[in-house]
Amino acid sequence: MKSILYLTIVFFLVVSFDNSHENKQNRSNFIVSASAVNDKIVLSVKSVMFYPNTGYKITYREKVLKNEIFIEFENINAPSRGGTAFAPARCYIDLGKLKHGEYNITFEHNKKKTNGKLIVGTKIELTLDSASNVKLK
Repeated sequence: MKSILYLTIVFFLVVSFDNSHENKQNRSNFIVSASAVNDKIVLSVKSVMFYPNTGYKITYREKVLKNEIFIEFENINAPSRGGTAFAPARCYIDLGKLKHGEYNITFEHNKKKTNGKLIVGTKIELTLDSASNVKLK
């Protein structure tokens, strides 16, 4: 009985600290929403897939041009420490102060592009093409 308990504990520890799922990170779809925070436009992004610890971060590159916004998701990084609760990976993309108007926005994730519109006015609206791997909240 002690050996079964011991093996169960060892298995749990190995699974808890296994980072092999990082190679599978791009299989998860992302959910995105847009809002205004202190006069800046911020995109909140989270993975659909849950990870074994809190604190997983989605890394990205963003480029904001005149009326074009391009965001490429790169990786999901494991935290050095984190709670043991299952949670999605997250990131917050600060687009800065954008003038009122309509912006074409493109997300690239898993070598697939999702196009949409970001409308900045008295309220913030984000629309995306359907059937993509980046979806609206």
